[in-house]
Order: sequence, then C-alpha cells, then structure tokens
Amino acid sequence: MKESPLVTDADVDTALRAVRDYFRKSVSDSQLYEAELRKFFEGLAAESPRALAVVAFSYIDEKLAILMRGHMNPKVSGGLDSLFNSFGPLSTASARIKIAAALRWLSPLTYRHLELLRKVRNAFAHSPFLNSFDESPVRDFLEQFEPLEKILWDIKGASLLPYESVSRRQLYHIRATLTCARMIEEVTCSPRAISMGLQPNALHVDGFKEVPRPFVELQRSAMYVAVNLVAK
Repeated sequence: MKESPLVTDADVDTALRAVRDYFRKSVSDSQLYEAELRKFFEGLAAESPRALAVVAFSYIDEKLAILMRGHMNPKVSGGLDSLFNSFGPLSTASARIKIAAALRWLSPLTYRHLELLRKVRNAFAHSPFLNSFDESPVRDFLEQFEPLEKILWDIKGASLLPYESVSRRQLYHIRATLTCARMIEEVTCSPRAISMGLQPNALHVDGFKEVPRPFVELQRSAMYVAVNLVAK
C-alpha cells in the first residue's frame, strides 16, 4: 500500500499563500508617490512636445534611481553615491534601466517601454529642429510601444474621444504616465519578492482583490491622468 506523503501539494500551496500574504503586508506601507505622480503628469499637459518628453523622462529616471537605492546596501565602499554619481556604474539612465531589468526588478514590458521613453527623450534633447511627436524617429518609437492605454477604452470608452482620433502626443503622455506607475510598483515590489523566494510579480499572483490599497491608488492616479487627457 502506497503511503500518503507527509507534505501534500495542498500543504505547499497553503504555505506559499502564507508567504505571499506576508510579502503583500510587508510592502503595503511603501512610498509610492501616487499623489505626486498625478500632480506631476497633469502639469505636463500644457508643455511643448520637447519639454514633455524631456521632463517626463527626467521624473521617471529620478524615481527609478531613488527606488533602486532603497534596495541596495548603503555600506558599500564609497557609499551608494559612488554608484550613481559621476562615472559610477549606475550614473546614466541607460545603465539604471538595464541593471534593473537584469536583476528582474523590471518586467520585460516595462523595461522595453522605459528604453523607448529614453530614446524619445534623447531624440528631442539632441535634435534642435524636432518639434513634434509626429516626426521621425519619435513617431517610429511610439509605434513600438504596447498599447497599454487601450484598457481605458475598455473601461471608460463612452466618455473618451474615439481611440483613432487620439494624437501621438496624447499617446506619449498617457504611455509615459502608465509606464511610470508600473515602474514604481515593480521596483518597489520585485526585489523584495525575489528575496523571499517568490516570483517578481508576486503582488498580483492571487488576483486584484489581494493587491494592497496603496498600489491600487497608484494605478488609479495614473489612470486618472490618462483619462483626463482624452476625455470628451
């Protein structure tokens, strides 16, 4: 007669669920900048295309650096400033994005979108006669994004402008806002999840209802900005 295992699959599932519950509780008081994000991205609506691209990415990059530092050992030789300042290995936006992705602190999608936002910033910053999101290469970069914004039309379609009438500038503004919120969530949660032996996306494994309230409010703030940009 085959003996029953001392530890069943149900036992393992229960234990993993308990670890995920503890993880979600541990991140529930994180600084997520939800009110600041909303105010900042709302304030970009009147900016020129160049200012929108450059300033939006500057904010995103600043938040990435702050969040990364929060997961690092401050007692390294020279302190964390030696990593991020001057000629340190994390002194550029490109390096920060790549390292965060390599550590699985960013999802592949968010990594790709941050790289595209960086390329848009560079195009405007280094091309004095580029004045529109409708011009190449910015137009081409925008076509490489996943259309994160389409969920807004699934939820609030009747109150929004027709999707096909939305300008590339509006699409950029929305995608930068939504990507920033995703980045803040991921770089806040993924390092801690990984350190606990969980998947990087452990925050969402048990469904939306289990996501801590602050993370819901972060996404709500980003979606509020996006909806207002294309409201009828």
